[in-house]
Amino acid sequence: MSDQIVKFELPDASGVPHKYIVALTPAEKGMGVSMQLMGMVSASAFRSLGGILLPALYRSMQGSSLTDLLDSKEALSDMLGAAQTADWGASGEAVGALLQSPRTVQFCRQTLLATVIRDGKSLATEPGAFDQAFTANYGELWSLLIKVIDINGFFALPSTWADAMRQAKLKAEAEAAAAAAKESTPAS
Repeated sequence: MSDQIVKFELPDASGVPHKYIVALTPAEKGMGVSMQLMGMVSASAFRSLGGILLPALYRSMQGSSLTDLLDSKEALSDMLGAAQTADWGASGEAVGALLQSPRTVQFCRQTLLATVIRDGKSLATEPGAFDQAFTANYGELWSLLIKVIDINGFFALPSTWADAMRQAKLKAEAEAAAAAAKESTPAS
């Protein structure tokens, strides 16, 4: 299982680095974890992002690819207009309810941190290790949760979306560089 572990360091609230070892979650269990995480955030995400993405989804049903949509000023304008009317307050309430839920705390402790070792101590099985590590040190705890989610790829985007977003970013960067070069060129 040595090829299925990730080692890294995170600093605590005092800046002292701590060594972590995280066993990657096997796919059989990881698929369920990924779906649970997405389900936990879906209510708030769809309240805010659903209205923003609906114009893009509608256009994609009309035969446009995602890359075409990201290139379309009309589609982007529709999405920006929808963003102005999104119910951000309701999204905030949904996120607040999620964070306050005892089920969320239980999920983080028993699922996300189940295979985490900090400075040689298992956060799941070593008595007192969790409290010793994170009392008055919640910044490191949040960093760890995000790192565990990231290294396991629990929020991975489908490759078509990721590729389209990457292409849109590269195109925007190229256009910005071209505009900046044009502005810095003296007029003749």
